[in-house]
Amino acid sequence: MNDLYIFVNPLVPFSNEIEHLLTFCQSSLSTPVRLQVIPLVNLQVIQQFIQTNQLNDNLATRNHLLSKAYQIALDYKAAQLQGKRYAREFLRLVQADSQNYNQELAGQLFAQTGGDCEVFAEDRKAPLCKQLFEQDQHLACDMKVEKVDTIVWYCNQFDEQTSYIIEGKENIWQFPTLLNHLEIRELNHS
Repeated sequence: MNDLYIFVNPLVPFSNEIEHLLTFCQSSLSTPVRLQVIPLVNLQVIQQFIQTNQLNDNLATRNHLLSKAYQIALDYKAAQLQGKRYAREFLRLVQADSQNYNQELAGQLFAQTGGDCEVFAEDRKAPLCKQLFEQDQHLACDMKVEKVDTIVWYCNQFDEQTSYIIEGKENIWQFPTLLNHLEIRELNHS
């Protein structure tokens, strides 16, 4: 089993690329891939977002964006309780319209995923979502992930256990090259 963790900013579109990467990994690796998309919410992520988008760097802006990112992450966890595909589709829809995100829009976007809207409305208020969010943030800390657009890959491929951390979108797209390198190495060991 290969475990692939992708840490993303819930305010920035990235989900379509995640699906392409997952499809590639599933077709390229001889063992199954378990994908975990984790919205990373911290002050460093928000500060990077402010700088990238040239927003006013003041307390009100930081608090607003941090609050919005936190709510999106909690709602993502609520969607994830109904299945990872629902959650990834929900995140993709949210990221396309994160500027206008609110409770009503969250419900409308989740309805587009085909999931159970009543359960989603209840789950998004549940303490369990907050606990799951906190577990994700602790996982990021344990894995020493500090930036979004980071992949952590626990590779149980070719009878060995190895882990890789790949930071930055430009490096993530080098992931296929890494896989090809590992396949060549395995052929040489045979």
